[in-house]
Amino acid sequence: MIILFSLAVLAAQTTQGPVLSVDDAVAIAMNNAFSVQTAKSKYEQTRQQVNEAKAGLGPKVSLGANYTRFDRSISAVLAPDTPAVTELPIGQRQTSATLTWPIDISGNVSRGVRAAKATLSASNENINTVKNDLKRDVRHSYFQVAQAKEQVEVNTIALKDQQDRLKNTQQQFDAGVLAKVDVLRQQVQVSQAQSNLITAQNALDLAHEAFNNTIGRAVETPFDVQPSENLPAVSGDNQTFVATAQSNRPELKALRQTAIALGEVTKAEERSLQPSLNLSVSATHNYDPGFSGQTSQTVGVAALTLPIFDSGVTRARVKQDRQVQEQNRIQTAQVSLGISLEVRQARTNLDNAKSRVDVAVAQVASAEETYRLAVVRLNAGQGILLEVIDAESDLTRARTGLVTARYDYMTAYSDLQRAVGSDDPQAAIQAAPGAKN
Repeated sequence: MIILFSLAVLAAQTTQGPVLSVDDAVAIAMNNAFSVQTAKSKYEQTRQQVNEAKAGLGPKVSLGANYTRFDRSISAVLAPDTPAVTELPIGQRQTSATLTWPIDISGNVSRGVRAAKATLSASNENINTVKNDLKRDVRHSYFQVAQAKEQVEVNTIALKDQQDRLKNTQQQFDAGVLAKVDVLRQQVQVSQAQSNLITAQNALDLAHEAFNNTIGRAVETPFDVQPSENLPAVSGDNQTFVATAQSNRPELKALRQTAIALGEVTKAEERSLQPSLNLSVSATHNYDPGFSGQTSQTVGVAALTLPIFDSGVTRARVKQDRQVQEQNRIQTAQVSLGISLEVRQARTNLDNAKSRVDVAVAQVASAEETYRLAVVRLNAGQGILLEVIDAESDLTRARTGLVTARYDYMTAYSDLQRAVGSDDPQAAIQAAPGAKN
């Protein structure tokens, strides 16, 4: 009893804290997870690259100031008996303001902007990819905690039953009804139940710590979980789930956006030998012009550049870009095939888990009835203690198997959620284009 009391206190210390649902856990992870923070940082970096590309279409203004110092000044006498005139002072001060504006006559700057925007969309889908994977990991970890908690409850009930049985056995031995060996046998059962409870409690502690680590917070943070009582139902053929996944999965969306960006980059590279035009206006003020210099001057320039020959550099770059496009196409096909396999495996695992749940439910019902009959027979003097011990052990194993089967189902369902790319796979396939309502 002392061991049971200590374990009960330890269990209360472990589970104190707010009760989290699966959705609560996912929400915490979305704020804390390092992988999501890194993906968001990369998205912001890409967004600034879009702004940089857009800025290439706009004007630029620069200011400048120069001071030039010569070794000596230059003077000249224009007429006899007149003071010398400084033609070039020893120092000259000059300020300037320049406005430049590139004219995108080839469209390459605009293509760069479109490529950057497509890359930004791909970066956003990469965030969704990280979130989709993280949701699966959080759900797995959450269900491990819930399963471990229920295993503690099963073993706590088993220990109490064994202790009650030991008390009755001792009383019957004292009354001369049972032999000493029955008491010893029941004491062994109590010790085994205590050991099983300690193991289950340690597993729960480890599951708690692993869960906190998964959602990105201190491993000692206290919390409790909600049991998964209702198993979500899934219906529909595999092909429908696969088609929905092909539309939903952010990995594929990111690769498709990357293909758009690579196409724009290739087009820009193909047109890199087209002419370019830059307009500029420069205003200069000279504070020390000298005798023949101008104080202020404004100059406008229209610079047209026409590349003629680059020794095959552009052709080589275009071929490189096309190979990058081909690699993206191959990767897209590979990811698409992998998603199809993931969906089918998730559906198969879910169906298998559902079968195990059904079997486990029947086994618990059978074990409960067998245990009840064994107790009745023992109390009526028609059975032996060993039958009750065996029946109770079978009942504990059946209950443990049912807990495992139920959370295997929830884990398989979370795999299907990730594979389809939706928190509600059933609703996703019903909302998919061409779905039969």
